Amino acid sequence: MIWSIGHKSSQKASISTIKHQRLRPPSDLIGYTAKTARRRKHVGVVEEVVYPGDCELSPPNLLVINSNPDHGYGPEHHQIPYVEGIVRSADAQERLVLVDPPLGLLDLGRQQAALQFLEPLLEEFIAEANAAAAAAGGSEQGPDAAPPTLAQSDMPDVAAKPHLASAATGPEQARALRPDLAARTMPTRAALQAAGRADIVRAVRAAGGSLAVAQRLGLRSRRRPVGFWDSTDNLDEELSHFVAGQWVALQDVATGATYYYNLVTARTQWDEPIRPQKVALDDEGSFLVVEDEADRVMPSRNAVLSAARFDLHHAIQYCGGYRAVGDMLDRPSAWPRFQSLCDPGALKSEIEAFLKEQGRPEGMMPPAAALAEANRHDLLNAINKAGGFHAVAERLGWATQRRERAAMRDADAAAAELAEYLRQLPWSFRARMPTHAQLRSAGRHDLRYALQMHGSAELAQRLGLPPNRRGRRPNID
Repeated sequence: MIWSIGHKSSQKASISTIKHQRLRPPSDLIGYTAKTARRRKHVGVVEEVVYPGDCELSPPNLLVINSNPDHGYGPEHHQIPYVEGIVRSADAQERLVLVDPPLGLLDLGRQQAALQFLEPLLEEFIAEANAAAAAAGGSEQGPDAAPPTLAQSDMPDVAAKPHLASAATGPEQARALRPDLAARTMPTRAALQAAGRADIVRAVRAAGGSLAVAQRLGLRSRRRPVGFWDSTDNLDEELSHFVAGQWVALQDVATGATYYYNLVTARTQWDEPIRPQKVALDDEGSFLVVEDEADRVMPSRNAVLSAARFDLHHAIQYCGGYRAVGDMLDRPSAWPRFQSLCDPGALKSEIEAFLKEQGRPEGMMPPAAALAEANRHDLLNAINKAGGFHAVAERLGWATQRRERAAMRDADAAAAELAEYLRQLPWSFRARMPTHAQLRSAGRHDLRYALQMHGSAELAQRLGLPPNRRGRRPNID
């Protein structure tokens, strides 16, 4: 075709005529072979004309299918817009259409083919991994996780299964069946390589990467896109899946009955837990997470860190901390007993129960060292948040083992308090003066102050005890 260079208007008319000749009706191109306009690379065969959307002004798409791609993942399906900038020309004699697709358009068809090839392989791998984890001994509990026990008050309808509540009384009598009842998780590249599945690793790379595959197949992945944690909806959804993922199925060896225990909420139940379901509300990305109301709690810091969910921990800290996130998302604490200690009456009852359990005198505040030694950090934190041991003792009308420094300025009062302290020790420690290190570990800083003010030798003489002599012996000539 020869272009005639003449008047400007006639040149425009000839160009529009050429474009009109190139763009034939799209239905005439069915069966044509599509190739790239620059390198003549084979794209596929035009199989159908697709009209996307409801708008009549939207250009149609040519559905081009490549039945024999070079990657071996299956046929590729490409939708190429039928516009002048992309469809360059069509030759009716050779039944050839030349296209110049934008960068990345053909990659979508390759990724979709790799994804269809990858989906059954991942399903099989995840099922085998879950079965192997269950056979190896169940879920990995944290180092401080207590073994679940069943009581009649905890389990519904115990009369229907009377042997379960009486038999499952220790960790040696139950075994974990399934490690996780939450959604499926996308395996990491390291796990795939360790299992010798290099074919899945290559297919994941061809499908767009681990994160893209997880999003398209509905799998959960610890790798998050940029800005994921900026949304409180995403954080709320992650918390729901985390709590639901801590359910463990346990089987009683004697009866074979199965019950379920949650490592976060410490709840037990007969029915299989409900997995959180994500329900789309509209086409704009809004969604609603449907979950069990009893599982909608705020997990503790120890539970999140014990599960190695450092990404979730940092996201919670970024949003203001565990208490602030729980209030913002309307999630009560997973341990209501700790939360109830904010009430003065509940705090008093808890301290009285601790004194009775430890065999300590009533009406006397327990020392901080005793609470820490008994692993009652919840009670220790509650007392500190209430103002400290002296403030709580004054509100309760109790005495404290620690005296004010002003009371220790009198040597006789200091000696009497020291004698009272020694009477609480075993017999082997009553015949000698306590050291500063022993008083520090017992939390008796008031007695340490008395020793510094009056001297260990002076108080030992008043109590009739031999003083502690350490260091260099005197030089006797």
